Amino acid sequence: MQSIKLNFQVSHSLAELFTYTLSALGAEGVTTVDREELAGLYDGRPALNYAMDDYLASLPEEARVEAYFKPAQPWAQVAENNQVLVDLDRDYQAELYEPEHTQPLSLKALLALLEDKVQIFQENLGGSCSFEGAEIIEDEDWDHQWQEFYQPLRLSRRLTVCPSWLSYEPDPEEMVLKIDPGRAFGTGYHESTELCLKALDDLAYDQPAFFQEARTLDLGTGSGILAIALAKLGARHIEAVDIDPDAVTVAQENFQGNQVADRIQAATGELNQLKGPYHILVANLIAKLHIDLAEAYPHYLAPGGYLILSGIIDEQFPKVRQAFAQTDLVLEEARLKHDWWTLIFRKLDA
Repeated sequence: MQSIKLNFQVSHSLAELFTYTLSALGAEGVTTVDREELAGLYDGRPALNYAMDDYLASLPEEARVEAYFKPAQPWAQVAENNQVLVDLDRDYQAELYEPEHTQPLSLKALLALLEDKVQIFQENLGGSCSFEGAEIIEDEDWDHQWQEFYQPLRLSRRLTVCPSWLSYEPDPEEMVLKIDPGRAFGTGYHESTELCLKALDDLAYDQPAFFQEARTLDLGTGSGILAIALAKLGARHIEAVDIDPDAVTVAQENFQGNQVADRIQAATGELNQLKGPYHILVANLIAKLHIDLAEAYPHYLAPGGYLILSGIIDEQFPKVRQAFAQTDLVLEEARLKHDWWTLIFRKLDA
C-alpha cells in the first residue's frame, strides 16, 4: 500500500487546530510530535522525567506534524502531476466541485487550502506553519503506527481520556472518556481542553447536587469531550451545539461510544439560536469568538450560573478580560497552563 506523507513544522499554538484541519481535508492519519505538549504531559511525573529530558531537548521548538494521504495515481505519476486523492469536507467540496463528486486534488491546491486556514488561525493565535516536503510511504501498517503516539492520560481529579483502540483499567473513582484524536476538535491532549475538564471536575466535586440538576451547555462541542465529561460527572440535562454538522455527527458517535447518548441533546447551531438559561455553560473556542459573545453570554446564564471559557492564548487574555469587564459577570478564577487561559465567571444571584 502506498501513501503520501506530508511534513510540516507548526507552532504549538496552532498544532491542534492544524491537525484537525488536515483530518477534515481527508488525511487518513495525522501524527504530531510537540515538545511543549510532551513537556506538559510529563510535568509533575518525576519518575518519568529522567527518561524524557534528553528526548525533549532533541526536539525542535516547533511541533512536527505528519499527515498521510492516499495517492490518486502511482507515485511516479503523482510526483509528475502533483495529484493526491482528498475526500474534501462539504464546504471545500462545494467551492471546488459539484457536491456529488470527489476528484483528485493537486498537492499545490491542497497546500493553498491549508494556507488559507492557517492565516485565519494566525489572526487569533499567532504562530507559524511551514510545509517541509512530501514523500512516499510503502508500509502496510502506517495507519496503525500513528496510534502509538496516544496513551491514556489522567487530566483531572477523576477524568482520564483514552483512545478507543486501547484497553484500560481505571481506578474505582476514575471516569474514562473514550475519544479518538483527529476527527473533530478537542481530544484532551491540549491545554485548553484539559483546563476545561479540570474546571468541570472541580465544580462537580464541590457542588454535586447543583451539578446534577444544572441545565448545561457545551458550546462548540467539537468531539463532544466536554459534554461527555458533564455526563460522566453526573449532569442530567446536557445540550451540545456546534456550527459544523460533521463535528456534531462525530460528537454523537462519541456519545454512543461512551454510553451517554441518552443524556445529551446534540444539534447544529449557534448560541443565538438557543433558549437558555443555563446553570453551566462551557465553551472551548478562541478569544475572538469569546469577545464577540461577551455581551450575549450573560443572557444565557441563570442567576448563580457558571460560564467556563477556554481556548484563550496568553496574548489575547487582556482583550478578553476587558470585554467581560463591561458585563455583570464576576471573574471567579483564571487558570493558566503554558500560554493558555481558562476563565471561570459567575452570574450573581439577582
